[in-house]
Amino acid sequence: MQIYFNIIVLLLLVVISQSLFVAGLLGFASNNQRSSRILAVLIFVIALWLIDHFMRISGIYGQRPDLYFLPIFYSFSFGPLIWFYVRSMVNSQFRFQYKHLVHFMPVLLQFGLYMYLTFCTYPVKEWYWENIHQPYTYRIEFDGTWISMTIYLILSLRLLKNYQIWVANHFSELSKIRLNWLKIIIGTLLLLCLQWFIEIILRDGYGLYFNYDYSVEILGIVLLVLGVAGWRQRNLSDINYEMDEPEISLHAKSTYQIDPIILQKISNAMIRIVCTLILP
Repeated sequence: MQIYFNIIVLLLLVVISQSLFVAGLLGFASNNQRSSRILAVLIFVIALWLIDHFMRISGIYGQRPDLYFLPIFYSFSFGPLIWFYVRSMVNSQFRFQYKHLVHFMPVLLQFGLYMYLTFCTYPVKEWYWENIHQPYTYRIEFDGTWISMTIYLILSLRLLKNYQIWVANHFSELSKIRLNWLKIIIGTLLLLCLQWFIEIILRDGYGLYFNYDYSVEILGIVLLVLGVAGWRQRNLSDINYEMDEPEISLHAKSTYQIDPIILQKISNAMIRIVCTLILP
């Protein structure tokens, strides 16, 4: 099998290899384990998406069409992973629970579909592409990914807004660094959502398929941002802005003491009032 190299193929190969390497390092990082592992999974699934494009433009699919529909498409996980990553970054007490798995139900459907197609013969894959995937499921998957990412980015922006208010009232250099880092991530992903929205309009409105497709380039930029900056942020200490206010209020309550002189004055005044009422 021959791979046709050009500048785009080489750049994709570098981005994919570096992303997988950083994902492995973050997965075994000793600091900020929860957020680092969530970010590692996010980088890994985006890298899998780029592997499909690499195989397409390098001529691998053309020589081995039976490799179509490998189980490397988990785009429905992008949004939930971003949301849980932001939550774990601003609140070190965040714990992933079984109830959170409901956010990844669409991902399980993707996994089941592509695992089934992987073991199908090429004629079955070709029939599925021409009769189901190209006219229906590709649109559902692509548009669904855009809707999912948009929803979870809105949730992340709301959380980030509250965190920004907290940082303004409890300023620290560490909190400011983390806030700026999260702003970069959300801003880059919003750019990706904008590009996907343009592609949806061009495809659904004008019938253009794979034209003006810059998602791969933007995804490559996203991977570079997540990988480089994420690795630099791994050593930041834990932050938990949600617990600070209750701790302050409890502390204030425990340190409050009544002045005994004021208490004696109040008691004497009440005695005089009672005596006045009983003995006119």
